[in-house]
Amino acid sequence: MMSFVSLDSSQLARMARIEHEAFSMPEEACLGWIERTGIKEWRALLDSRGEPQGGLIRIPMGQWYGGRAVGMTGLAGVAVSYCGRGQGVGQALMRGALEEMRGEGTALSALYGSTTSFYRRCGYERAGARHLVEISLRELSARGGPLDIRPLREADAPEVEALQARHVRGQACLLRGPYLWQRVRGPRGMTARGFGFFREGSLEGYAYLVTESGQGFQDNTVEASDLCLTTADAVATFLGLLAGHRAFFTTARWPSPPCSPLLLLMEEPWSYKVTLHEHWMLRIVHLAGALIERGYPEHLEEELHLRVEDPWFADNSGDWVLRVRHGKTEVHPGGKGDFRIGIGPLASLYSGFASPEVLRLSRRLEAPEEAMLTAARLFGGAIPELADFF
Repeated sequence: MMSFVSLDSSQLARMARIEHEAFSMPEEACLGWIERTGIKEWRALLDSRGEPQGGLIRIPMGQWYGGRAVGMTGLAGVAVSYCGRGQGVGQALMRGALEEMRGEGTALSALYGSTTSFYRRCGYERAGARHLVEISLRELSARGGPLDIRPLREADAPEVEALQARHVRGQACLLRGPYLWQRVRGPRGMTARGFGFFREGSLEGYAYLVTESGQGFQDNTVEASDLCLTTADAVATFLGLLAGHRAFFTTARWPSPPCSPLLLLMEEPWSYKVTLHEHWMLRIVHLAGALIERGYPEHLEEELHLRVEDPWFADNSGDWVLRVRHGKTEVHPGGKGDFRIGIGPLASLYSGFASPEVLRLSRRLEAPEEAMLTAARLFGGAIPELADFF
């Protein structure tokens, strides 16, 4: 009999070994990761002897959809021991995590999945992408930006975090907690130097830069672990800051959607390249909550009759009516059930990653044309993009 429990301090070494076995990181680094993030949100799956055979870390946060923050718990470090593989440990671990979220009333869960097929069996589906942009510093003008640049101090943290929370609200962006800010300032055990862009003492943007080589970072590349630019002058100032690194670095890299103000300022498209880093996956944990918490276009007056299949949670399955009237949302059981979709494909639709037509052509949706058009109006129009990696 396996049990899903909070990680105990006596189990730290064993969990570090499991993470090492799964991700080929040194055990010391895995132990440091667990200790650095704290064991409060770490979970373990114990076998009948009380020995951990799998584990993960929960990351409670929020995610922006339709202009509203929806409760979401991210998962990371999902790992199964050598001995537990092929024994159902992975699915039991995921089921325990999702059941805990449901008990807390959490609407969504997201993760970066190392194995798409496994997480699809758990009800997750691809829901967006994370892209990286790389530019040649030779292409940048050495002219400085119009704002004052000052190294960020620890005392600046509340102002920096407030600026990010006010301005980073695009589709699927994260409402950050301590775990994400720790990754920004100390990516992979290294130190990112923060620079604030100020106008008469008022913060208009910032960047956290890593200029030391290490695991995951290439020599001669300036890495931005985080970037928030709220004005055109902040954009120009950041480019000037990068240009100042040309004497020692050849390239700069940071997470970015394929179209951004920074890229539009590049003279030629071949002076930069955008690459897909990884797709992230989404799971609707609590169907009614997820549909109610997100935002929809204010002008719409629509009604969608869903028939949802969720093999793991019967409360999500069945017929549902989603009614949206000028910004007000109602969800209740019943209706015609003519929009037939599984819980995983519904996550792709929910995020805006896949249109109803794409889902129909991939045989993951059955619906009459009128219902397809209604769903497109409700969920379409915004492209999801995550800058954070967790």
